[in-house]
Amino acid sequence: MVHHFSANLFWDTDETTLDLEKNARFIIERVLSRGRLSDWFILLKLYGQDRIK
Repeated sequence: MVHHFSANLFWDTDETTLDLEKNARFIIERVLSRGRLSDWFILLKLYGQDRIK
């Protein structure tokens, strides 16, 4: 499940099937390429700067 990201980020995916650990790379890439600033802050809280790098 994806927590409070912008609704348009995962328009092509069933958000209820996303796992924050198993799908981390996909979530990080999507937020970095299409997310808003608010999505970036959520991503940073969830994964931390080192993991995002």
